[in-house]
Amino acid sequence: MTFSYNACVGAVVRVARQRLDITQEDLAARAGLVGKSRVSAVELGRYNVTLDTLAGIAEGLQVTPSALLRVADRVVSLAELGGMRYDPTGDGTIDARRLEAVNAWCRQAWGEVMNYTFPNDKGTR
Repeated sequence: MTFSYNACVGAVVRVARQRLDITQEDLAARAGLVGKSRVSAVELGRYNVTLDTLAGIAEGLQVTPSALLRVADRVVSLAELGGMRYDPTGDGTIDARRLEAVNAWCRQAWGEVMNYTFPNDKGTR
């Protein structure tokens, strides 16, 4: 099983958004994006995120862009330890079978890298 960096960034964004208990529409509005379709594409790893988009999403999630990237880097490491292989040329998606593991790695990475508790933490949905 392979994954791309876009998939890891997307998973980190999704987990952070869920922990804040906000919708994709809410995040799009906070990030200055046109609609939830861009947030959805980012979360699914189907969008090559620009620095401007990353900065907007980070602001919407109440973190810094560097925090998102540090957490995504840690998720890459955890995924590799979990038997997934990083492939920068992959299609960017993570299949449903592995999604729960990736979500767990994201939650673990937020704690390890940032020692971070989300404001109004609601857990995951």
